[in-house]
Amino acid sequence: MLRTLATLLLFTVFIKCIESKEPIRSYVAVENKTPTKGFIHEMTVCDSQEKKILYRIKTSRSDIDTIVLIDHQTKNIVANLEGIWGDGTFNVTFSIYDSKLNKWTDGTIKRIAHIVDDDYAIQYNNHHLNTDRKWYSKKVKIYYTTNKEYLARFRIRTRWFNWSPIKYDIQVYSNKIPDAVYLFLLTIMEHRGLSNE
Repeated sequence: MLRTLATLLLFTVFIKCIESKEPIRSYVAVENKTPTKGFIHEMTVCDSQEKKILYRIKTSRSDIDTIVLIDHQTKNIVANLEGIWGDGTFNVTFSIYDSKLNKWTDGTIKRIAHIVDDDYAIQYNNHHLNTDRKWYSKKVKIYYTTNKEYLARFRIRTRWFNWSPIKYDIQVYSNKIPDAVYLFLLTIMEHRGLSNE
């Protein structure tokens, strides 16, 4: 009995340590009410104080849906995603530009359907990640599949009025994975109804 209690206490402390980890970067993603011509959905990614625009995320729909991540300062596309993520079908690939190596690296996102909600499995440059989200929560955690290292999380902010823009707080805890991966996940989950649940 005492051993079980000690194990439970140790496990609780371990979980709290993981959750209290300080982010190395934070962003705020804001849904744009009126997307530019040719796009169905746009988000602006700002610093945590919402003073400086860092990225724009633009989504277009056709036979193959597309998301592009644009560096706001240079106006260059730094990552793109193509695929289908409708209700029943889910097939997504993406490419992220690494300016240090001057090359694009590909990855995939797969949906893991559960009875009540969905999680996602991400493969990028020999890294395997998963998301964790409870059906009752607006918070999504991203972690390594093998060692459960906590990499990032995002959550929707509470809106007091329907006309106020939808905003997400994004916190990044590691430099091992490009932030574009988290921004793509957020965009796909937003399209699939994260803010409406």
